[in-house]
Amino acid sequence: MTKDSAINWFCEWILPAIEKREESTCNKKRNTELRVVAWSEYTDALFKDGRITTDQFKEWSIPGFI
Repeated sequence: MTKDSAINWFCEWILPAIEKREESTCNKKRNTELRVVAWSEYTDALFKDGRITTDQFKEWSIPGFI
């Protein structure tokens, strides 16, 4: 899996749930900590499933939209 395809999947399936949660808060503020944790857990799952390599897991930085 490429980083671009991982980002696309994250944006399509995970980010909408995060944004919905952010919208439900009183201040409707971006929750950067939640986004970082979600990205980290997502890439960890990809690694454990064998969908990305050890090098990819170690080298992928957190995307700028987070």
